[in-house]
Amino acid sequence: MGQNMKNLNLLKKALAYNPDTGIFTWKVRVNGRVPAGQIAGSLDKDGYLVIQFKGLRYKLHRLAFAYMGKPVPKLVDHKNRIKSDNRWKNLRPISSSGNALNSEYSAPNATGFAGVQKSRNKFRADIKLAGKKINLGTFDTAEKAAIAYSKAKKNLHGKAMGA
Repeated sequence: MGQNMKNLNLLKKALAYNPDTGIFTWKVRVNGRVPAGQIAGSLDKDGYLVIQFKGLRYKLHRLAFAYMGKPVPKLVDHKNRIKSDNRWKNLRPISSSGNALNSEYSAPNATGFAGVQKSRNKFRADIKLAGKKINLGTFDTAEKAAIAYSKAKKNLHGKAMGA
């Protein structure tokens, strides 16, 4: 299961989840200082909401699956890329390759378009899938290359979503 869910029954007694808002709230007073009704969670260094409970750390986007009666997947994707948005409609299981497709480029691209590089007097579009670079072709404009990249990403992203 990845994250330790051994305290799930205790968690469900202490913590409520609203799938429409994605917000977890404490049902009971916690540690003598956090009152019942208070929103649970704090941002970790990566931007995910987490809680500490019975000495264990839980990421709330993973807990959402358990609260909805679903198996907790190895990887969870936030569809809108906002790591603290744990609304049920924003969460989905994802494969490693699907997750890589959904991530931002780490470095700014000189053309201004993801997956597009200047190649002599033309523009080349490439995309990665399962660690392999796929050449999508060479185009007269950066915009045309970006369209090819966007179509390929949409097509490949949909196929890679299964966890």
